[in-house]
Amino acid sequence: MKNPDHLNTELTLTSSEMKWLGQEIISLVIDHFDKLHGKAVLNIAAVDELRDVLLTDMPSEGRELSDVVSQIQTILLGNLSHGDHPKFFAFVPGPSNFVGAMADALVAGFNVCASNWLEASSFAEIERITIEWLARMMGYSNSAGGHFVSGGSMANLTAIAVAREIKLGNPDPEAIVYYSDQTHISVERGLKVLGFSREQMRRISTDDSFRIDSNDLIEKITADRKENLRPFCLIANVGTTNTGAVDPIEELFEICSVNDMWLHLDAAYGGAAVLTQNGKSLLGDLSLADSITIDPHKWLFQPIECGCLLVKDRSWLRAAFDTSPEYLSDVDEGIGEINYYQEGIQLTRQSRALKLWMSLQVFGVDAFSSAVEQGIENAKHVEKKLSELECWEIISPATLGIVVFRYNLPSISVEDLDSLNQKIADKLTKSGIAFIGTTLLNGLRVLRMCTINPRTSIKDLDETIVALDNFAKEQHVLS
Repeated sequence: MKNPDHLNTELTLTSSEMKWLGQEIISLVIDHFDKLHGKAVLNIAAVDELRDVLLTDMPSEGRELSDVVSQIQTILLGNLSHGDHPKFFAFVPGPSNFVGAMADALVAGFNVCASNWLEASSFAEIERITIEWLARMMGYSNSAGGHFVSGGSMANLTAIAVAREIKLGNPDPEAIVYYSDQTHISVERGLKVLGFSREQMRRISTDDSFRIDSNDLIEKITADRKENLRPFCLIANVGTTNTGAVDPIEELFEICSVNDMWLHLDAAYGGAAVLTQNGKSLLGDLSLADSITIDPHKWLFQPIECGCLLVKDRSWLRAAFDTSPEYLSDVDEGIGEINYYQEGIQLTRQSRALKLWMSLQVFGVDAFSSAVEQGIENAKHVEKKLSELECWEIISPATLGIVVFRYNLPSISVEDLDSLNQKIADKLTKSGIAFIGTTLLNGLRVLRMCTINPRTSIKDLDETIVALDNFAKEQHVLS
């Protein structure tokens, strides 16, 4: 047995050590924000390379603090791709902000458990206030409630669990859920986790604008009712991942009302557009929905993880999740208090609301609105520039900060065009100039740019387009 006198059994650092470590980490974060534009967009290490450096036995004794920080700086941060880079256009999660990052550090430092009023009353109230802000932003009344979760995947899963409780009471093998062929993968994954079979899931086709086809939805609901099945939930999209498409919310609400179905909106990406006038008119009346997913770590520029589920009636959350075991009797809420463990899946849970609350306090909602608007305008700029170039085809016009396009030469086959477009994207990625994504739409390989980073300049966009065009011509010649 080892002598405990040689071990730091209290797992503490001295005051000077803590100050040094805090300053080092804060300096790294500040340097990241200050110098991000000059860094490579992608830094990807080979698996063997990382394992050769990092794979060791679990250390029996501690190392020098400076050695650990040095390894983090060189190996971990040196092999990290930057999703917050101004030329990172591939995925939806947006860049964070320094205020939000410091809020996360504060929460971690004080080890805040935002599960109940007894342990963190002030943080519980901050979460309630922030939920109220988001609910009003979506058009909900004062009866609405919500819950901060890790992200859109958990928000969608939680929403379906609530819908099942309110509409069905108990799991029903004849209950049917409907969603479009553009719906995020988290929906099917959540349905599986909750015990829904494949036979209970219905994919609805989309129109030329990649919006859910209401006629196909009605036909499938009608067919299911004839089979004595029970349509109970529709998941609609407010900003699809592929194209930014927004489903016809008012029309879908009417269908759900007639069929006594729950309407959930996956607005994880596009919901923030309600902060802009153009976005609000495009999205329609989101308050018609029974529940809404929104991800502040996407278009409200918060550090990951920061997702949120909103419901039209706060009591639905407790109806779905409250179990109130005897060992938590000491934290049962008084009048006006709130215990979030009674309204969601997690018992122990971090305070995810503080970073959004603090960011809004520091910058103001008008700054966020302008930042969202800029992302929308940036996508329109990309569409315009590409339309002026030969051989570039717009597949899906700029919608909510996303534009989808393709290099198209009528003289070559569809298969060769697919290969050519993939090569263009790969060439751009390897060049380090920028990073755009590819996806499949109507069976075609297409290129996709998401332009929501508020620190992306017109110069960044134009440089990326020039590079794309040059690589396209180069690959065409090589082909």
